[in-house]
Amino acid sequence: MTLALLLALQAEPDDDLGRGPLHMTSQSPFQTLRPGFTPRPPASLPDDLWEIRITESWANIWAFNEDDYIIDMEVLHSNLAVARSLSGGWRFEVELEISARSGGGMDRLINQVHDNVGAEERHRNEFPKNGFMLNLMGRDGRPSGQLSNADRGFFAHAMVGTAQWTFSKGGPGRPALSTSVSFRVELGSNDDLSGGSPVDVAWSLSGAERLGPVIVSLSGVVSWFGKEYFGDIPLEPVQVAGLLAFEWPLHEDLSVVLQYLASQGAAEDWLDFSKPSHEIMLGIRAGVGETVEFEIGLLENVGIPDNSPDFGFHAGLSIRF
Repeated sequence: MTLALLLALQAEPDDDLGRGPLHMTSQSPFQTLRPGFTPRPPASLPDDLWEIRITESWANIWAFNEDDYIIDMEVLHSNLAVARSLSGGWRFEVELEISARSGGGMDRLINQVHDNVGAEERHRNEFPKNGFMLNLMGRDGRPSGQLSNADRGFFAHAMVGTAQWTFSKGGPGRPALSTSVSFRVELGSNDDLSGGSPVDVAWSLSGAERLGPVIVSLSGVVSWFGKEYFGDIPLEPVQVAGLLAFEWPLHEDLSVVLQYLASQGAAEDWLDFSKPSHEIMLGIRAGVGETVEFEIGLLENVGIPDNSPDFGFHAGLSIRF
C-alpha cells in the first residue's frame, strides 16, 4: 500500500522544482577536513538526459582563541559530477571530489571589507596575511591536532555515488519529494584522518513547494563516516545536516537563491568545533537555452564564526544532453 501511494504521487510536475539550490557542501573547518555530504533537494533533471556538472568552492577559514586554537587557511573544493536521469523519477550520479588548501589570497580583501563595515577583526590583523596554520591545542586534558606548511596542497580525493528517487514531482496542493542514498570511497590516502574505514554513507530526504512567487526547499541528510580521528581528536561517527533554500525566479532563465546550511559539529567534546556550523549563501542560477546552466554565489558565516567559514566564493557549470 505504501509503495502504491508513492507511485500515485508521480503526477505531472508543476513548477515546484525550480532550478534548485546551489550545489555546495559545507566549508566549515572540520567539514573540510572530513568532507560532508550535500543535502539533495528533489531532482530537476528531466527524464532520459545526461548532465555533466563542474563546481568550485573557495572558502577562507579563520578561528582564533589564544589559549586553545588557531586556524588560518583557505580551502578549494572541486567537484566533477556525471548524472543520468531515468523514468520514474530516478537519477544516478557519480562524482569526483578533490580538495586542496593553502594560505590563499583573501585576507587583504576581508580586512578591507571589515574596515568598511566596522566588523570585528577577531585578531586577524595580528597575524601575517595569507598565512597557513592549524593548531588545536591539547589543554585541560583535550586531545590535539595540527597541520603545518608541509600539509599545504591537495589533501583529499574521493569518489561519490548517489541514487536518488524523486517520488513526487509536485502538483496542486502537494510538494515535490525526494530521497537518496550516497556512498563515498577515498581514492588514495588522506593523511589528516585515521582509524576506521575509508567508506562513508549518507541518506537524504527532501521536499520543495512553491509558496507564491518563491520556491522553498528543505533537505536533511544523515551521514555515517568511516574515519574516526583527526590527529588525536575523536570525530563524531554520525552527523546530521539540514539545508533550507528560497528561490525567486526572476525570469524563466534566471533565479536568485538564498540558502542556509546547518551542520552538526564534527569533533567530539572540543569547544566550538563540537557545536553546529552555520553557513549562508546568496547566489544566482541561470540557464542558457535548454542545455547550459551556471551558478555563482557568495558564502558567509552566521551564529558561531569559529566553527564556520569566514567568507567564500562558489561557481558551477552544468551541461545537459
